[in-house]
This record gives sequence, structure tokens and C-alpha cells, in this order.
Amino acid sequence: MAFYTPGMLPGDQVLSLSLDRYQELMRICPCAFNGVLRTDGVECCDCDVVWLQSDRDAIAIALAQAEEMRERELGYHLAPKYIEDEDYDYERPLILNRKHLISIGSQVCTDIQLNAVLVLSVLGVINDPVVALIATTVTDPDEIKVYYHGTDIEIHPTSVTIAGGIATISIPRCRLVDPDDTTNCDPPLAYGTDTNFVTAIDVKRCYDDPGDGAFLVWDSGCCQNCGVALAEVTQQLYPRIDDKRTAIIKWQIGTYSGGTWTKECCLALNCTPTGIRISYLSGRRSSVATEIETIRLAHTLLPNIIPDRLDLCAGCWKGDQVKDPSNLFTPYGDSRGAIAAWMSDSRAKIGWGGKTPRVR
Repeated sequence: MAFYTPGMLPGDQVLSLSLDRYQELMRICPCAFNGVLRTDGVECCDCDVVWLQSDRDAIAIALAQAEEMRERELGYHLAPKYIEDEDYDYERPLILNRKHLISIGSQVCTDIQLNAVLVLSVLGVINDPVVALIATTVTDPDEIKVYYHGTDIEIHPTSVTIAGGIATISIPRCRLVDPDDTTNCDPPLAYGTDTNFVTAIDVKRCYDDPGDGAFLVWDSGCCQNCGVALAEVTQQLYPRIDDKRTAIIKWQIGTYSGGTWTKECCLALNCTPTGIRISYLSGRRSSVATEIETIRLAHTLLPNIIPDRLDLCAGCWKGDQVKDPSNLFTPYGDSRGAIAAWMSDSRAKIGWGGKTPRVR
């Protein structure tokens, strides 16, 4: 996949719009975007200038900044993301911080096959895409995730299908560039050299665990006189989503096992719970319009001086940086790309005090 330099973004920040998706929407050649030179004439895109790692880092920073600006304004993630162990006051019903609630639970990832071998070429014939056949009991292709071996860097396949207990995973060759190889130098990496690409991947199942979603919490000092150890005490809750858009949930005490909830009684403690702890998945569902708006805003945040080698691609973003003739100024800025994103977000915010704007 197209990756940014480790440490370039805060450790807990994950882009809603991946660099691979940016490459697809901007019609940039996959190999060129990943720092690979392809000379066989097969790849033909609007922009085939070979990118350096520093170029991808600049795009990643701009995308991250654009997403922060939009999510601060909107009050929800631009794509589904997990929020882990968020603490709330002891209330019923409960209104969560992030809107567009999808499900309550934490993400669990289990190994399907680690260090799965990839065949990059056979007798000098290059495999592109590279196809991995993985035995699995998983039935939902959306639950299958692919990573660089031994890391948490995700690789985005172009397709994952499951039939007869076999997952067929297709990955463009140029999304398998070895992270240890530099793509910040000249000449760029050669497309036909197998050693420039990784030869193994980790395949995992990532899914939502409803049983690790909501808990009553008593702090360590609350029950020190009732025979309970001086430590935080928790009890599982059965949460029910009352309104997804405004992230309102109702709850009762219950335990989860084997896909079934069972009603339970509250722990016999001598004090009221001090709070509720929630893990959940929320964010706007996939939308090309939302992705394009993030890209346009990110383009306005790029450095004014772009490398000479990318002059041929300048048309990809220069129009977004132009000041809008309306002289309208928004919290995002006064360029065309900023105003386009702001006009969309101003209509899509979730209101407060029970009032909400129309559903977009």
C-alpha cells in the first residue's frame, strides 16, 4: 500500500481516507504513486510522474489536517472508526460524543494466516495483481484484513472473495513495495525487480465484539467499605441504539455469550456507579462526495511550493487553492476547495438541544 513515514502523524491517528484511496480518486498511476518506475507502457493514467516518499508524507499530513478540521466541525468521523473505552457520566439514556453511531462493541482481530507467502513472478513472468489463496472459515469478505508481515500497516487489496473455504485476495503489485526500500531517491524502484516488493503478508479477521462494548464503572474508592477489593469494579451492560444519527443509546444490565444477551441484576454494592465506559464504531458511511471534499480541502493545505517533478500533476490540486471570487470566508479558508467543503459540512452538522439540521 501507499504508506507515510512512521511517526509522521500522531500515533493514534488513522486516516479516514487512505493514501491508496487518494491515488484511486485522483487517477494517479498506482506504481508511480508508490515510487515505482514502470517502463512497459501498460500503465496509463492522468499523472504518471513518479512520487517520492516525501510527496506522500505531504499528502498524508494535509489529509490528516483536513479530516481534523472537518470532524471538529461535524462532530463525527468521516468514515467508520472505533472509539475505545470512552468514559461517560452515569446517565440514562446516554448520548455519545461521536455521532452517526454504527454499532457498540470493540474491534477484535484474530490471525487467519501469518507470513503467507506471495508469488511475485513465475519464470520471469510478473504477477500483477498478486493473488493470495488463504484457507479460512470466515464467510464475510469485509472482515478480512491484510497487513505487512509483522506490522500493523494495512495493505488494501483491490478485491477479496470467499468460496469453498478459500479467500482469494488480489493486491496490485505496486502496493507491495518493501517498506525497507527507500522511494525517496533517484532512480526510482524498478517494477520488474522482485526484491523491491514484500514476499509475505499477514491475513487477519477483524470484527466487532458486542460483548466488549459497555460497562458500568465503580471507581476504586466508592466501595472500600463493602467487602470489595480496593480497585475499580465493572459490570457488563446490554446497550441498545435508540438513534444512530445522534448517537443516543439506552441500556440495561446484561451479559453477552454466544451471540445472546441475558438480563442480570446490578451488583450489590453500597454506592451508585460512578460512570459508564463505552467502546463503539461510528462515522459516516462510505461516500465518494465526502472523500472528494476532504481531498479538495487537503489540497488547500499543501505547501505553496510543490516539487518541480510534480508540475505535470499541478492541475490535480491548483484549482482548489485558488481564492473563490465570492470573497466568502469560512473557518476552513477562502479558497475554492475550502469553501466547497465548508458549504457541505455546514449542512451536515448534528445539532444540539434536540434540534438537528435536515438529513443530508
